[in-house]
Formats: sequence, C-alpha cells, structure tokens
Amino acid sequence: MYYGPGFEYKSKRTLFGLPLIHVVFGIGPDPGHPTFVTKGIIAVGNIAVGVIAIGGLGAGLFTLAGIGLGILAALAGVAFGGLAIGGVSVGYIALGGVALGHTAMGGLAVGKYAIGGTAIGKYLISRDLHDPQAI
Repeated sequence: MYYGPGFEYKSKRTLFGLPLIHVVFGIGPDPGHPTFVTKGIIAVGNIAVGVIAIGGLGAGLFTLAGIGLGILAALAGVAFGGLAIGGVSVGYIALGGVALGHTAMGGLAVGKYAIGGTAIGKYLISRDLHDPQAI
C-alpha cells in the first residue's frame, strides 16, 4: 500500500507470482521512514528484492545497491555474492577496495588467490610478490 508523497508502479503482468516490474519511492506506513520493500522480477526502491534488484538495500540474482546481496553479481558499496564488486566486497570472486573471497582483487585482497596492493592468502600477486601459481 502506498502512503504519502512518492511514487509506485507495479506492472499487471506477473511471473511466478511477482510483478515483472515494481518501482516504489516514498514514505512508508511509519512517517519519515522509507520502509517499503519492493518485490518483483525487476525491483527498484529503497529496499529491493527481485531477480534484478536496484536500491539502497538490494537482494537478488543481480543487484545494484548501496548494500547488495547477489547470487551471481552484486554491484554495491558493500557487496556480498558469487561475484561481488564494490567498496567492500565479499564473495567467491571479490573485486573492490577491500576484497575477501576465493579469488580477491583490490587494494586489500584476502583470498586463496589474492591480487592487490596488499595481498594476503595462499597464491599472491602484489607490489612485492609475484607467485607463478597465482598467474
């Protein structure tokens, strides 16, 4: 349900019970707090959950968010996922300023394969170390 000034669009078409597109921006039931959870195949809003989730907080297969949790890809300030790309990234493959994962690339990279300015792990490539196994 929509409250106060803002915007909501929900497509009539659905897939697996979710609207194909759901976009919400505005004030939730608790005045002054953006408490809407946007759910859809493509979800856009303050809190977005969908196959493609775009918002302040996003969860889905692919996410683009301030804080993102993505199965395949999370592009976010703080990213968690199979492929995590962000300022702070945690994932199987992590790319970011601080990257933690099996394969990590970043300013500070921590992982089995770590490539970065400072690299911590088993196979390393950094300013001072060039492990042939990491290549």
